[in-house]
Amino acid sequence: MMVETQEIDEDTYEEPMIEIKGTSLEAWLDNRSVGGDTEEDGGLVVFLSDYVLPFDTTWEQATDLINWHINIGPGGTPLINPEDEALGFTAISNQQHIGTSVGAAARIVRRGPLHQRLLELLAIDDFGIKVVRPNPGNANPLVTEFRIHNGVDRRDSVIFSHAFGDLKRPRYFWSNKNYKNDAHVVSTYNEIRFTGAPPGYNCRILYVDASDIDSQWTDWPTGSDRSDILAAMFNRAVDAIAASRNTALLATDISTTRYAFRTDYDVGDLVTVNGNYDVSSLMRVTEYVEFQDENGETGYPTLSAAVE
Repeated sequence: MMVETQEIDEDTYEEPMIEIKGTSLEAWLDNRSVGGDTEEDGGLVVFLSDYVLPFDTTWEQATDLINWHINIGPGGTPLINPEDEALGFTAISNQQHIGTSVGAAARIVRRGPLHQRLLELLAIDDFGIKVVRPNPGNANPLVTEFRIHNGVDRRDSVIFSHAFGDLKRPRYFWSNKNYKNDAHVVSTYNEIRFTGAPPGYNCRILYVDASDIDSQWTDWPTGSDRSDILAAMFNRAVDAIAASRNTALLATDISTTRYAFRTDYDVGDLVTVNGNYDVSSLMRVTEYVEFQDENGETGYPTLSAAVE
């Protein structure tokens, strides 16, 4: 963890209290910014191109995205900016190797905070990050690992149910507000429509800004350059449509002893939650909160809707 704030509250009639807050080391990635190839000009670092992830699975792309900005690039190539190197950290790709490939073209990553762009990439296949501290089980026992993580699919073996009293203060929500089935993708010099949507009232078009993909050009791109740009725009459309779906959410706290944490399930795993009103949701264990006091140890999982 990383200590971020310390606050002391002095009360005239009670002992002073100190409150210390922090976040996981994953948030340290906020201290890096995504950028392309650079050169120095009069003491300034000038960006020459977009940052492009080679064609690969999303988990390998996420690994490259981290390592290019803090450690070492794919195949031992230098960092985007060598001054950004942070020794003692490395990214490890998804160990389960479950996910989808990114399509027929490389992925152009927009400028912005490294952590934010990483979360956008991980969301495509509903991956997360598991921070593993230095230990003999690491690929490199002397470094902290950012592991691209998707957990284990336990939807058939771990089923939290309203009928068994597992759910505490469940909340139900249905919405088609964000559902889209077609996309109009517009870049600086090109625009495409993602086809296949039904006609008439059932066609729901999402406008997608892709101006960053070809904004570095000063004239209309042609030939293979234009083909690469259109392929990247198509990938942007696929990602946008995948994120725009109907919502049937069950948000709930879990209060049960039927399943044991770290034995029956762990952080990142997929589980089933059967609620009231015929709502059944595939959910991911995003965290587990543990308490320890004079009465012993207690805890509960935090669940979020999973992407199928």
